[in-house]
Amino acid sequence: MGQDQHLFNIAGDWVGWLPFDNHTVITPSGAYLGTITHSNDRLLRQRSAPRFPRPLRPLRRLRITTPTGMTDIDGMQQ
Repeated sequence: MGQDQHLFNIAGDWVGWLPFDNHTVITPSGAYLGTITHSNDRLLRQRSAPRFPRPLRPLRRLRITTPTGMTDIDGMQQ
């Protein structure tokens, strides 16, 4: 798989990702969530969850510190 694939609910919350293939969805905590059926793009859960090695979590965004005496434009008060 060339790029990360992530699954979000309709509220925009990250509910899972596809680290192994284009079908199997794993929760952020590493548990099996379900399998996407590509014939109709439904997410279905197998009665007996398949076993996979625990995937590594995607890297978190780096926290960038603001240099002394500087302020982010988003944080400016008018």
